[in-house]
Amino acid sequence: MATNGAKPSYLGFGLGLKPRHYKEILETSPNIDWFEVISENYMIPGGQPLRDFVGELARRADCWLLLDVNNVFVSGINHTFVPTAFIDAIPRERVVQFHLAGHSEGSECLIDTHDEPVCEEVWDLYGAALERFGPISTMIERDDKIPPLAELVAELDHARAVAARVLPAAKASAA
Repeated sequence: MATNGAKPSYLGFGLGLKPRHYKEILETSPNIDWFEVISENYMIPGGQPLRDFVGELARRADCWLLLDVNNVFVSGINHTFVPTAFIDAIPRERVVQFHLAGHSEGSECLIDTHDEPVCEEVWDLYGAALERFGPISTMIERDDKIPPLAELVAELDHARAVAARVLPAAKASAA
């Protein structure tokens, strides 16, 4: 799918990006419309820095990116990097969707389980992501411990409130 510079209303079909596939993706440009940015992929020994790799991959594969904000937060805590710096390294023009979720606390690290409500720190990071990328389609993701629908809708309403608070300020600062 050629990007032609305009973000589509329909994203097509995507994959979670995994290190074992990097070389093949860059060499063959497979029929993949977008990739989910999984920050853990960039913490491997000898791994290429995110700001170098993701931008190059998105350009060469001519694809869009899904940014899991909770995953960036969890990885930042676990690997002691600043989550907003990670977000700042993602190519602005390629991000077309945000995922928001919660996580669990393991004995030695946070685990990106998508089984808890979104925490305040992730809401704050979501606000920072909106400031950088502008209005982006956003979804609440819950993979386990599924609560009643009203609780999930309340989280969507929280996302709407963060966007309403942040986006007018982002538009004003860009002018």
